[in-house]
Amino acid sequence: MRKVRFDYSKLRGRIVEKCGSVDNFAKKIDVTPTTVGRKLSEKSEWSQGEIIKACEVLDISANEIAAYFFEN
Repeated sequence: MRKVRFDYSKLRGRIVEKCGSVDNFAKKIDVTPTTVGRKLSEKSEWSQGEIIKACEVLDISANEIAAYFFEN
C-alpha cells in the first residue's frame, strides 16, 4: 500500500510567520523541535491534539485545517 504524502510547505511558512522558528513553535505546543521536525518530514504523524494546539498557536481556523495539515 502506498503512503499518502503531505505537503507541509504552507504550514512551515505559517510557523515562521507566527513563531519565528520551529524551535519557538515547538515550545508553544509543548513538544521538542525534533518532534516537530519529524512530523514536518512525515517520519511521524500529527495527533488530533497536536493539530488543535498548533491551530491555536498559529491562528488557523477549523475550516483551514485541511489546507495546512492534509494537502498533498
